[in-house]
Amino acid sequence: MKLPYLSILAIATLFGVQPLFVFAQTPDAGAADSNVATPRLPNGHPDLNGVYSERSDQQASGKVVPENVKDGGKLYLFPPCCGGSRLGGLYTAEQDGIVLGKGNRNKPVYKAEYWEKVRYMEQHSQQEDGEWSCKPLGIPRIGQPQQIIQQEDRIVFLYATGGFDDTYRVIAMNRPHDPDRVAQETSKGDSVGHWDGDTLVVDTTGFDDTTWLAAHLGYIHSTSLHVVERFTRQGNEVRYEVTVDDPEMLEQPWVLAPRMMKLNTSPTAMLIEDYPCSERDVTHTPVH
Repeated sequence: MKLPYLSILAIATLFGVQPLFVFAQTPDAGAADSNVATPRLPNGHPDLNGVYSERSDQQASGKVVPENVKDGGKLYLFPPCCGGSRLGGLYTAEQDGIVLGKGNRNKPVYKAEYWEKVRYMEQHSQQEDGEWSCKPLGIPRIGQPQQIIQQEDRIVFLYATGGFDDTYRVIAMNRPHDPDRVAQETSKGDSVGHWDGDTLVVDTTGFDDTTWLAAHLGYIHSTSLHVVERFTRQGNEVRYEVTVDDPEMLEQPWVLAPRMMKLNTSPTAMLIEDYPCSERDVTHTPVH
């Protein structure tokens, strides 16, 4: 079976929260974070450099996390359970997380001819979802970056994904899409960026069709996938917004709920070394 941390990863990715921060110490959110003066680079653009976590008072849906989920400044995806153990309930929590995801009203609207395939993928997610075989998560499923490195001609996004071959993206600034890279059709696609006022806009196309838009729910896509991400820094927070379009499969663009990224202001902030992903199920012989 998979290593235990993959259950944590499955829960985290379902809500767009990366596993590095599941049990990490996170600062309390407050109005003061957005009231801090937004730092700028010499070129006048907001400075996005830094290590980020999702703000501890919000989930990917933008809703406030119940008080019993927060404890001592730490963020827990689910309340303590099972006789006080925070780890004993991960299996149940994962199943609950899938149910919660199904109940989210903000869903991609598929064309009628794809309904049956989406339902099949959802019902057989443990066989069909590439997460279980350590394949790339893709965009937008990978969520917001945990570290941003900003240069004049490019911006680098770093991720803590648990070894899913999605650990970084390089965003070329102020150039059109590269036709050769688009034609390659990869899990990350070809990403280009530009500034819209104080908002960094990242436009990505040139995807393959091997990844899903979200975890476990069968949200497949075609090679026509087009993702636009927007990063707007206000003080020590960055508002992260995503719009997904797939004119082949979707009836209309899918706008995900915004997320707030909180800057880690510690001078020693850095990403910890990523966990490896190890899939062992394929080597097991079924027991009858």
